[in-house]
Amino acid sequence: MKFLVIGAGNIARRHIRNLKQLLPTAAITLWRRQPGIDDPDLARLIQRVVTSEAEAFLEQYDAAIVASPAPLHVPTAQQLAEKGVHLFIEKPFSNTLDGIDTLITTCEKNNCVLMVGYNLRFHAALQAMHAAIGRIGRVLSLRAEVGQYLPDWRPGKDYRTSVSAQWRLGGGVIFELSHELDY
Repeated sequence: MKFLVIGAGNIARRHIRNLKQLLPTAAITLWRRQPGIDDPDLARLIQRVVTSEAEAFLEQYDAAIVASPAPLHVPTAQQLAEKGVHLFIEKPFSNTLDGIDTLITTCEKNNCVLMVGYNLRFHAALQAMHAAIGRIGRVLSLRAEVGQYLPDWRPGKDYRTSVSAQWRLGGGVIFELSHELDY
């Protein structure tokens, strides 16, 4: 199977490692802004690095992992869906609602799987709680607390330059810590 991974941040790298663990023969193309890859262990897992949309779209892929900054998710995913590529989009889906309905319609028309990376919905405790809600009764209130001190989030990286700290790239607490809104 052929995969396109868009983005080279922490989560994209994790997805590449997981993908190769699940499908050792997967052929992975990495689309990132800079040429090459600075991590030799990761470099062994990918077949090709591209730095432009034109290069990325020279090939046909079975599926793509969209792990770029949130404002870029929908336009890129739309182009891939038009080619019939299955999509896994890292959360948040986008930083606006623009284009989401069109993307969903395109995926339905082309029989593309479209999934957003909200992994907490698969957590056993949350699934058990969800199943119990129907038996217990109607939900009247929910309180969830979450927080993160950005300097501690990604050790070794200046948090001020990360997507998480930049609203224009889809960062900020409402997008970065949106798992709780999802579950």
